[in-house]
Amino acid sequence: MQQQEQPALQSALTAGFDPAAAAAMRAAATGNLGSSSSSSRPRQSPVASAAAQALSQLQAAQAAQKSGDYAAALAGYSAVVSQHPDLALAEYARLGRALMLYEAGDVSGCLVGLQDQELSMRGYPEVHAALAAVLYTERPAQRLRAEQQFNIAVEFDARFQDAAWVRANKAWGPRLMGALTRFLLLQ
Repeated sequence: MQQQEQPALQSALTAGFDPAAAAAMRAAATGNLGSSSSSSRPRQSPVASAAAQALSQLQAAQAAQKSGDYAAALAGYSAVVSQHPDLALAEYARLGRALMLYEAGDVSGCLVGLQDQELSMRGYPEVHAALAAVLYTERPAQRLRAEQQFNIAVEFDARFQDAAWVRANKAWGPRLMGALTRFLLLQ
């Protein structure tokens, strides 16, 4: 460790967080020992920048979904998945995309997406409830599997048994809400 770094490091360790000490450590780490500007902000790492961008896109897609603009929501979720496939946020975008595919009339794409998410987000009640509703409505031969999926959903969150709660708290579109309602009425 260089001689100039030691006082700043020691100050930060013994006195808690000190903005001046943090600026001195940042300057020492970047080789800008002559600069004492405490207003310079550290550069954001590429991973943090990608995560911030993905979060912004995800929030925009969720807002579009809540406002009923399902085409924009589908585009937003798809952008997160394609641009940031390795981030954890992409899992939520994949779920949102599957739900929006159902609203767009792409039942097969929705089922493939929900089944993938059922594996990767096992135990996440929204995935199981949505898969149950779609299977029950669209694939009558798989009604037993739909019931199993719904049992998993309510084991984790019993509120999915209440269509009014789902309507108020999840931004499910009218087509998926109809499927859930049919499932709940026929149980």
